[in-house]
Amino acid sequence: MEGNLSFAEVRQRLREIEDQSMASRLQEEEFNKYYNHNRKYRRMVGEDTKHSIREQANEDEFARRERVETVQKIAESDKEIARRLQQQIEEEERERLELQVRMDAELAKALSVNEEFQNTNSSAREISSSQLHNHSPPTSSTFGYLSSNNESCKGSTSPSATNFYESLRAQRR
Repeated sequence: MEGNLSFAEVRQRLREIEDQSMASRLQEEEFNKYYNHNRKYRRMVGEDTKHSIREQANEDEFARRERVETVQKIAESDKEIARRLQQQIEEEERERLELQVRMDAELAKALSVNEEFQNTNSSAREISSSQLHNHSPPTSSTFGYLSSNNESCKGSTSPSATNFYESLRAQRR
């Protein structure tokens, strides 16, 4: 039956084969075009992903460095504040101890003056009793201090020593 084909039928078949061949070629070209586009797109996405991962790592490292730097600055600031506070505490303690030493020295001096006055006062009483027998008033030189009215102290401490002693006591409280 193949032998009975007319020229028109053969030509028709050749056109069909040619059309099929062209359709197949166009389809393959379209497939290759999309395939290459997809490969290029996926490669680009892969490169962009790698690049974005590197950028994110760089940003993370930068942020970490900034945090470390900030923490170090805060630590240095805290250390400086602690150092100043320690100096201030030591200075206040030193001043307190110096004041305590001065107050103790002043108290010792006042007690010494008071004791000396007590000793002088008892000597003055002995002299005073001997002067009573002579009927002569006591003089300021008898007691070792100047008296405006030359009266006997009668065993008490001097007013200035007593006031000084009381002021020291008040400061200690």
